[in-house]
Amino acid sequence: AAAAAAAADEVAQEIAFRTDLSSRLTVAVTLSGAGPYRFLVDTGADRTAVSSQIANALRLDKGGGARLHSLTGVSAAPTARVPQLQISERQLANLEAVVLDRGHMGADGVLGTDTLHSQRVLFDFKRKTLSIIPSRAREIREERGTIMVRARARAGRLIVTDAVADGRRLVVVIDTGSEVTVGNAALRRILSRRQIREEGPVELMSVTGEKMIGNSTSLSRLELGEVRLEQLNIVFAEAHTFS
Repeated sequence: AAAAAAAADEVAQEIAFRTDLSSRLTVAVTLSGAGPYRFLVDTGADRTAVSSQIANALRLDKGGGARLHSLTGVSAAPTARVPQLQISERQLANLEAVVLDRGHMGADGVLGTDTLHSQRVLFDFKRKTLSIIPSRAREIREERGTIMVRARARAGRLIVTDAVADGRRLVVVIDTGSEVTVGNAALRRILSRRQIREEGPVELMSVTGEKMIGNSTSLSRLELGEVRLEQLNIVFAEAHTFS
């Protein structure tokens, strides 16, 4: 099993994904042979999570617990020991996953960056595939329409990259697990009035089920590397994740 897992880390793997009702990306995952389950691919999460419903059904051993930093704050969360998690041919053993309610996650579980260590990820939205590629492999062939976002890890937890809005350089988190783009008060202060169009309040919910209110707006332009996003929907809220 160890040899198979090591071999899987050496080759590119292509995994079919589908979008849920919130346009988020989910992939099929098996846990110790059970499943498949639909797990959300979340590049904004440093830890993998599993639903309490699955943890109970599979009688997973309890872990040591964790402090969970979410949209609305920090809280204590139970954990469960997952003997084996498999995505396509890629196998990971002895994961300690955070346990959350399926209704709050909107999926059976969350694949965090701890399952994608030393890998590159390519999302092909036209073909609905996700490719996991060893980071030391040759560069991905840039086909027409390919968007390359080069990022770095900060404190081993968040994937960040440089961006520009209204001529000001920003640091943003690429978070495939979030349904909406969220900005903080500091970003709102530096943007000129012509960049923002108010659209009204919106309710945000974290993976813990707690809620907060933000202000939905439209950002006229955001540059992300060589990519220009225009009329981007963004919610301004003082989310705990910024601090």
